[in-house]
This record gives sequence, C-alpha cells and structure tokens, in this order.
Amino acid sequence: MGLALGSGAARGWVHVGIIRALAEAGIQADVVTGTSAGAVVGAFYAADKLDRLEEFAGELNSIRSTARYMDFSLSQPALIGGRSFVQFLEDYLGVRRFEELKKPFGVCATNLVDMNEVHIYEGALIPAIRASVAVPGFLAPLSAGEDRQLADGGMLNPIPVNLARKLGAEIVIGVDVNSHPQLKRFDSITTILNRSMEVMMNRIRINNRHFFPADLWLEPDLSDYGFFDLHRHQTAIDVGRRLVQERIDDIRRFRDHHFIASEKRVRIPDMLSRAREYFSFGANEDYSKLDAELENDSQSPADENEVD
Repeated sequence: MGLALGSGAARGWVHVGIIRALAEAGIQADVVTGTSAGAVVGAFYAADKLDRLEEFAGELNSIRSTARYMDFSLSQPALIGGRSFVQFLEDYLGVRRFEELKKPFGVCATNLVDMNEVHIYEGALIPAIRASVAVPGFLAPLSAGEDRQLADGGMLNPIPVNLARKLGAEIVIGVDVNSHPQLKRFDSITTILNRSMEVMMNRIRINNRHFFPADLWLEPDLSDYGFFDLHRHQTAIDVGRRLVQERIDDIRRFRDHHFIASEKRVRIPDMLSRAREYFSFGANEDYSKLDAELENDSQSPADENEVD
C-alpha cells in the first residue's frame, strides 16, 4: 500500500496525525511519497523518526520561534535562503541517502528551467527534500546546474499518487490537505496570501486528482488553518488523527477488499506519468551538481485495457 502525502505548507502537520492514527490501527504504508510539506513528513516517516519531527514541532510555539529556522535575506532570489532548513534536516532527520530509509520513498519537485515535473527517489535525500519545498518567492530554488533549477513540486503535482505507483504501490491512499478552502475576510496580507495560494493550488489539485486518482482519498478539514501557521502544529495533528479515527472502518474495508479480492486493476499508461526523468543527487556537500539519468522509456504505453 502506498501513501501519497500532499503539499500545503504548514497544513502538512496534519500528515503526522494521519500516520500516527493509521499506525495505532495497525496500518502501515509500504511505499511513501510526498510533495513539499508532504516530502518533509514523508521522509521522517520513511526513516521511522516521526518522534524527532514532533520534538521539533514542540519548539515552534510561536511565530517568533518559527522565524529562528528561516534565514531571511533581501540579497537572494527568495525571502529565505534555505541554509537553516537544511541544518534542521541534518540535525533532526539524520539520514542522508534514500537508500538508508526504512521504506521506499520519493519526492516531487519542479524544474523551473524546462517546467517539467521531477521525481527523486535515489541518492542524497536532504537536497531532494530541500528542492521539493522550495516555494518560489519564499524559499530559493535548488541550483543543480544551468539547466536544472529545482523548486516546489506542488506547482505541478501536489499529491504524488503517480510516483507512489511508480515505486511499486498497487493501491494508494492520497492525502489532500487543500480540499477545504479557507472562508474568511481578506483584510490582511496573510489572509490574502493564503487565499492566493489556494486559488493557484486548487486548479492544479483538481486536474491531478482527475489524471492520477488515488484508490482512497483522505481530506482533512483545515479550513481554519493557514499555510503559514507552523506554530499551530498540534491543531493540525489532532485534525489528522480524528479524521482517521472517524474513517477507520472505511479504511479497513478498503484495505481488506484489496488483499482479499482478486480484481483486475487497470495499469496507468506510462505516457501519463509526465516525469520523464528522475534525478539522483550525488554526495557532494554543496549539492551544486547532480547526476541525471533518463528513465527507460523504451516500453510502449500500456493499452487502457491492460491489467497487472
């Protein structure tokens, strides 16, 4: 079973509650994928270090404490440079390569140069996460050569269901943290920025859910939780936990039906994956280069009636 964790900035804390509640019900994902905030939580889950992430969350008890992990500067192509974020990953995650994780894991990023979706699931882990969370204007993109400027994967694939299937998941639970838009007056910079992000993400989210449907969707209601409310982590975690507890019977039926029944499953044509190459980051410390390898594209796309 695969778990695709969606993007959503601070709303991504909800993934922690969902994962915790699933585990309490005896349900573990075999494959994990994530975009942006989902990439961060997914990495800690795949490393079996959610405790460390929650320990970090406990330090974010105010907006001021959150700012400690953001290296603001006006002399760079974004408000935040990313050095502090990388340091956070090195200190709390403590895993440097995908191959060291306890489960198959992959992240989505966007190449700003050719405007293509990028799947990363091998090699150096920290720069891959760093690329996936780089929301343009807020966090500087990760430079990987003149033809590769990697930024937020949510611009093209906010819920990487297709990547979970690529990594071997036969069934996928998708977590959509942006299905309940905020309804409030737009009378401040924060509320306007929140709604602007929702407007842009909503159309992308709808299109992706159509082309890359999950077998089961979890849609936590975070309508009163903003993209920048990092310090309200416990609120989001509790929302995720309650959602799973409310839907646990549906989730169990879904899981049991898959493993008991022998239904034919339609294979998604390769031509729909869109991400034609995956990147494997090298081990160099400055992450200024990365090895690219064209994915084997010799197989013809599957017929829509072809089954596994």
